[in-house]
Amino acid sequence: YNYNKNLYKMRPKKAQITLFVVIGIIIIITISFLFFLRQDQVRDLTSINENKLRVEPVETFIQSCIDSVGEEAVYFIGLQGGYYNTPSPNINYSYIKIPIYWNVNQEKTPSKETIESELLEYVKDNLNSCTNHLSVFIEQGFEFKEGEVNGKVSLTTDKVIFEIDYPIEVQIDENIHKLDRFISTINLNLDQKYGFVSQIMEEQKKTPDSIPYGFVTNLAYQNDFVFETMNIEEDIVLFTLIFNDKNTKGQPFIYSFAARYDWGII
Repeated sequence: YNYNKNLYKMRPKKAQITLFVVIGIIIIITISFLFFLRQDQVRDLTSINENKLRVEPVETFIQSCIDSVGEEAVYFIGLQGGYYNTPSPNINYSYIKIPIYWNVNQEKTPSKETIESELLEYVKDNLNSCTNHLSVFIEQGFEFKEGEVNGKVSLTTDKVIFEIDYPIEVQIDENIHKLDRFISTINLNLDQKYGFVSQIMEEQKKTPDSIPYGFVTNLAYQNDFVFETMNIEEDIVLFTLIFNDKNTKGQPFIYSFAARYDWGII
């Protein structure tokens, strides 16, 4: 009886030891699992960061092209009176098409929304001439899937903002990185310049068959810009407003438009 009693007392101790061993094994397995899981996460994160670093030059290159083409758009469209594709009536002068805003008592000034749309069209048509479909990166082993360029342009109180949608899939080895939206800001108050021209057109309505020299001279003096007029034909006058704002090439911003008057043959 004493033997059996002692044996009975020993069994719980052995059971406790076995339980501790099992718990210890579970803890070791759990720690090992978490360690290897963390290592995998670190490797994945490192891989993602490495790919991101390799994609950054592509993103920077595209951004620089959008900045450059956006600036070109603003200055070119200024020369063409707010248009990329100038509608009729217009005049050809020095390889550009200048719209006739005042056409014998009829005003043809574009709306602000039209100018924004024309700026976007310029970028859509000319961006690939800068990026060259990313051929410089293709030579380095990159693969791309390009979507269509789209977006919107806004004339704000002191700048022109291009919000360009340019979806691109960049494949590096087995990894794919997606680029999509780019924003470019041109520090030029085109909205203000457009406002000056609108004021000139309002004054032009008061004197349909004469150039409002006095009004334009006063407007230019008060707002620190220069204007010139030139007779293109006997009854067509070219207006050129020259501002101090300069692009990255040092060229001033110029806004041009024309007017046709009912002067008859002189």
